[in-house]
Amino acid sequence: MDLAKVPEYNPRVARVESGSGDGQRAAGMSYRCHLVGGAHHCTEEDVEIVPMERVITRMVDDTLGLTARLREYTVETALTEVDAQTTKVTMRHWYSTPTLISRVVDWFARDAIARNTEATLLMLKAQIESAPEDDTREAMSLLHRPAFVRLIVVCLVLAATLSVAVAGALVAPHSPLSMVWRINPRAQLAFTALGTLGVALLILLAALTSLIALGLWVGTRWGWWLAVTGLGLNAAGDLVRTLTFEPQAAIGIPVVAAVLLLLTRANVRRWCSLD
Repeated sequence: MDLAKVPEYNPRVARVESGSGDGQRAAGMSYRCHLVGGAHHCTEEDVEIVPMERVITRMVDDTLGLTARLREYTVETALTEVDAQTTKVTMRHWYSTPTLISRVVDWFARDAIARNTEATLLMLKAQIESAPEDDTREAMSLLHRPAFVRLIVVCLVLAATLSVAVAGALVAPHSPLSMVWRINPRAQLAFTALGTLGVALLILLAALTSLIALGLWVGTRWGWWLAVTGLGLNAAGDLVRTLTFEPQAAIGIPVVAAVLLLLTRANVRRWCSLD
């Protein structure tokens, strides 16, 4: 009920500025949450308060643009007594997605929202049980992008950039982009033979690679599954090439296997909301 204590259990909030009253939650009470980092804030309003049962809050506006895309953003925190020593706390988020852009935002944001909510619940649990070390460490780990995710996203962005450069070299063969053929002269013959289809395939590959990179960077389930599926197909292709006409393609199989193994690590799976 004490708004000043929100930063103690919400790891995204640095401080709360109450608009009026004594700093306690009340129906109709609005307040501003300044987010960690100092660049953004949001204004929230308590819609309904039933002590020890539920708190319903709606987001009035924010500087991140969420309320402009995810309309009528409302959060319900419900408390249910399990037994004399246990209380179940549940947070539910509701919003509407009336436009195509809002549906795309939801597609990217929903897993991040769930991950942030889990971190808040873990922090709240740590405060209640006066055992902050383990739960706080687990909560904060949910908000930190693993180093391997950063690395693979950089590699995916480079791959997408290379695909666009190769497509450009096909469209304008006498431009400076033609230097990319020095990396793999055989590829020039293969893509040139495909003509317009080759350009289309490269643009599609660049778009798909960029989508996977963005999905992993944000931390989404679909981004993880797309990455695993794409790498699996890559490994299968390398195996076929190795057994048929290009034995040197075998070098790619252990590399892909290592990346797949790293993607299954617990911290990466948690970042992508899989565990």
